[in-house]
Amino acid sequence: LESRARALRDAPGNAELRQVEAALKRLHSADFGLCPDCGAEIPYAYLQAHVLAQRCAACEAKRA
Repeated sequence: LESRARALRDAPGNAELRQVEAALKRLHSADFGLCPDCGAEIPYAYLQAHVLAQRCAACEAKRA
């Protein structure tokens, strides 16, 4: 069953599912709300508006 779940997660159409799972892991980690690139605190309002955000707005803009 676990291998089937892994196969479903790895399917090309399930990128959003992987993003949600990663966001849930970040939510439960000690560094939730901190940008991994610059270390700045990600504002709560930004996290509410961009629930899958991994970086602060400034670092996300640099990646675009």
